[in-house]
Amino acid sequence: MESRETILASIKTGHDEVWAVAYSPDMSLIATGGRDAPHTGKHESSIQIWDAKTSKLVATLKGHTQEVTCLAW
Repeated sequence: MESRETILASIKTGHDEVWAVAYSPDMSLIATGGRDAPHTGKHESSIQIWDAKTSKLVATLKGHTQEVTCLAW
């Protein structure tokens, strides 16, 4: 933030809406959460874990029945 430089390319999460983002304490991973299913009445959501240096997906945590609105490590 201080340098205002972009250090990571945009991540195409696949979430319909992204409502939460958090870096891991060691700054090596990024977690994203929100709503996965379009506005169809179904509440399918996941948390996705990304490699902070490569922007590659590391894991997907499924099973959330509501939108993910907050993340913490």
